[in-house]
Amino acid sequence: MVLYGAPANGNEIQGKAFVKNIDSFDLLPGFKIGSDKEAAKKPKLVDSIEKELDQQGQANIKVKIDEVKTPVDVYLSLSLLDAGGRPITRTVKQSVWPYVNLPAIKPLFNSENHYDYEFDGYQSAPTINLGQPAQFEVAFINNQGKKLAKNGLRAQFVYEKSNYYWVWDEEKGLENKKNSKDLILSQSIVNTSSKGSSQVSFTPREWGKYHLDIIDLDTKATSSVNFYAGYSWNDSDPSSLRPDQVKLSLDKTSYHSGDTAKVQINSPSVGEGYLMVESNDGVLWQKNIKVPAKGIVIDVPIKDWKRNDLYLTTTIIRGQDTSQLRTIKRAVGILHLPIDYNDRKVNFSIQAPAKALPDEPITIKLKLAGNSQSINTKKPITALVSVVDVGILNITNFQTPDPFNYFLGPKSLNIDVYDLYGKIIESSAKKTAKLKYGGDQDEFDLSLGGKKPDSEVKILAQQLVPIRFNAQGEAQVEVTIPDFNGQARVMAQVWNDEVYGHADQTMLISSPIVLELVKPRFLATGDLSTSTLEVRNLTDIPQSINISLKTEGLVSFSEDG
Repeated sequence: MVLYGAPANGNEIQGKAFVKNIDSFDLLPGFKIGSDKEAAKKPKLVDSIEKELDQQGQANIKVKIDEVKTPVDVYLSLSLLDAGGRPITRTVKQSVWPYVNLPAIKPLFNSENHYDYEFDGYQSAPTINLGQPAQFEVAFINNQGKKLAKNGLRAQFVYEKSNYYWVWDEEKGLENKKNSKDLILSQSIVNTSSKGSSQVSFTPREWGKYHLDIIDLDTKATSSVNFYAGYSWNDSDPSSLRPDQVKLSLDKTSYHSGDTAKVQINSPSVGEGYLMVESNDGVLWQKNIKVPAKGIVIDVPIKDWKRNDLYLTTTIIRGQDTSQLRTIKRAVGILHLPIDYNDRKVNFSIQAPAKALPDEPITIKLKLAGNSQSINTKKPITALVSVVDVGILNITNFQTPDPFNYFLGPKSLNIDVYDLYGKIIESSAKKTAKLKYGGDQDEFDLSLGGKKPDSEVKILAQQLVPIRFNAQGEAQVEVTIPDFNGQARVMAQVWNDEVYGHADQTMLISSPIVLELVKPRFLATGDLSTSTLEVRNLTDIPQSINISLKTEGLVSFSEDG
C-alpha cells in the first residue's frame, strides 16, 4: 500500500531469504544458546523471491528452510518496485528454535580474540589462564526469556585435542590441515530452578581449546560454548597491563529509593577490593569486599540520589604469590544501576482524525490520563505538537523524540580510570603502539558540479508552537494541511519541571483522486524516456475524468507518445 492509502496492486516485489545460525539471545544478555559446532559464520541464501502484488496490494510469501539442529535467524529482505522501477527495501527477521526450550550458558570470565584458521579470521571466545577455574552459569529457558526449572541436565567439559600437519596439493600447493579429537574430561548432572540458575566450573591443566556442553537428556537439545585455556596469539604475555573483567549482576530490573539491591560479584580470581556506587560527580557509596572463588552477593542500599547516571563499579586485587611466580593482578567491573522513575512519566493520548483532506484545517486534541491530571494541577504541563511526512521519517527510521528517556534514561559514566600497575608489573617486550594521525579535512565535498536539479517532491513537516493543558487536562491545536498526499505522523512531547512524556499517531492525508507522474530523475539532450502516470480513485464511486498533459522548456512529447 502506498502512503496515501491506495493499494500498490500490480507492483513487483523482489527479495532474498537468508538463514544464519545464532548463539546469543537478546532477552538474556551474556547467555549462549545452541551448539558452537553447528554455528555458521556467514548467512546462507535459502530462497529468492519474485512476485506481483494482487489487487489488494498484498502477497503471501512462504520461505522453506531445512530442519535445524541449532537456533537460527531467518532474514527476509524484500524490495517493492514502484512504477518507475525504484525500490523501497525492508528487512524482517524471525528466530527459529529446534526445540521449545533450550539450555543456556553464560561464561563468567573474559573473552579474547583468537585466529580461526578454518574461517580465516579472528573469533572472540572466553579465555582463562591455566590452573584458574573456568566458571559458567547454566539456565534452562524458553523463547520468551523465562528461566525454567529443570532436573537432569548433563554438563560435560571437552578438550579438543588437535594435531596439525602439512600436505602438498598440485593445484593449491602446501596446505596446513589438522585432525581433531574430542576428549571428555568431566561430566556432572545440573539442576536448575525457575527462580535462577546453577553454576558449573572446571580447571584446565593443558593449554588449548575446550568446550562446555549442556545437554537436555529428555530432548537431546544441546547448547555449547567454546573457551580457551593458556595463552592466546593476541596476549601471550601473562603480565598484560589490561585488567581482567569482574562479572556483576543484579536481582531486579530496577529499584526505588529505600530498596536494597543484591549484587552478584564473580571475579576471575580470589582477591580483595571494593564495590562502589559512582556518578559523574563522584562516589556515592562504597564498601570493602573479599571475593571467594564461588563469588559473593553484596547488599547495596538505594538512596534518594535523584540521578540517573548511577553505576556499580568494582576493583578486585589478586595478591602476589612468589611460590607460584604469580604477580599482582587486578580485575575491574562496571554495571548500570537502574532507578525506576515511572512516577515522573506523563501518560496522555492524541485525538486526531484518522483521515484528512489536503488544504483543509484539522484539530488535534491531547488528553492527560491517569495521575497526570493531578500533576498538571500542581504545575501546568506544556505540549509541543509536530505533523511530519512518514515518507521522510522512514528514510532515517526516525523515532518520535522521547523527553522522558532523554532526561531520565540511563546516562554514560564519563570517568577515566588511572593506576600505577604499569610500573610494578613486568613490561611487555612488544613494541609500543603509536597513534596514527590524518584525515583532518573538515568536510568532504561530494559535489560534482552542475546545476542542482529542481525538486517537485511535496513533503509535510510542521512543528507548532508550544501549548498548555487546561484545568481539565486537555489541550487543543489547529493545523492546516498543505497540498500533500501521503501518511503523516502526529508527534507530541509534554513536560514541566519534573515530569515528561511523549506519544504519536499516524494520519492518512489524501485527495479523492490522486495523480502521480513517475518520471526519470534526470535527462540529457537527445534522450528518449517513458514516463508513467498513475491515477488513483480513492472514493467508492466510479469517476470519469479528463487528463491533459503538457511540457515546457526543452522537454517535449514524441510523435507516438
